[in-house]
Amino acid sequence: MSTFDHMAHDGFSETARQAYAACAGKGVAASALRLAEDGVIGVLASETVGGLGAELGYAVPLVAEAGASLLAFPLLEMQLVSRCCATSNPTLVKDLVAGRQVATIAWRGTVKTKRESGNLLLDGVVDRAPLAEHAQHVFVWTENGEAVLVPTETRGVSVRPGLSLALETPDSHVAMERVSIANPIVIPAPSGDPLRRIESLLRDALILQAAVMFGSAEAALAASIEHVTTRRQFGAALVANQAVRHMLARQKLGLEGVRSAIDRFFTSGTESSPQSTLAARAAFLHAAEVGIKTAEIAIQLHGGMGFTWDMPMHRHLRQIRTQAKLGGVDTLREAMAADLIDARNSAP
Repeated sequence: MSTFDHMAHDGFSETARQAYAACAGKGVAASALRLAEDGVIGVLASETVGGLGAELGYAVPLVAEAGASLLAFPLLEMQLVSRCCATSNPTLVKDLVAGRQVATIAWRGTVKTKRESGNLLLDGVVDRAPLAEHAQHVFVWTENGEAVLVPTETRGVSVRPGLSLALETPDSHVAMERVSIANPIVIPAPSGDPLRRIESLLRDALILQAAVMFGSAEAALAASIEHVTTRRQFGAALVANQAVRHMLARQKLGLEGVRSAIDRFFTSGTESSPQSTLAARAAFLHAAEVGIKTAEIAIQLHGGMGFTWDMPMHRHLRQIRTQAKLGGVDTLREAMAADLIDARNSAP
């Protein structure tokens, strides 16, 4: 069964859709409490901290629906942080899962670290941290390949708005100057726990980001189909135009390819296999390419209305482009091309 459909009988997707609708117009803190009520935040967190302890596949349709709903909340980041930090600081993660605190991830940049008097000192600037201005914690990468969860109210931490395309989840810059943390939550690169490995977190993030882009693009396509079906010009619906039907069919075919690429990740091998990483990269890149094209076509089919605040078409395009940037689409495309060339050259 498709990853996007295997939870339908449990009503998870419908519950999430209702929760996201209830969050419309609310702030991040209020949204956290509402999403926590329905178990959306802690779907990946272990049961010991109040989560559901579900596998990654259960989060895919939830974040896809968040993308379709243009949810103004760092849901993807909260799910990943609550899963990988549960062992290091269960008390904090319980607060995250319960919606009492909010955490996000700075997707670009690294900080320098050193030990001084038993404390961990951090210096540097990171950015692309969705809604960090409303978060109590931000997950940052270090120059030695580790990750640290930094309380944003710690002395020396400065959070300010960044340049962002996304309107619902705007990026923030996080600057740190001699930030001292006594008992830091550090996720080491060569961790023995597969759920806490940095490489696993980054790989799983690609799948969830692909799902967000898929959900956003699918919502844009659905809106386009409804628009051209009901909009009439010269006595006929726009969909009567064969070129319009072909355009919609191509976008639908592309999205089905993204759906298949994401599903393929879950059948590509074990968590640590090279095939699994390659499948995650392929799904992400395909979602970025198809998602952007689908949103752009949706804007075109809506005519001048596609750029208005009454129609969310440009919001979906902004969201998809932002998720593509968070995942490092340009760097990843080059890395995947190099991997494919190496694989071909090494083939017998």
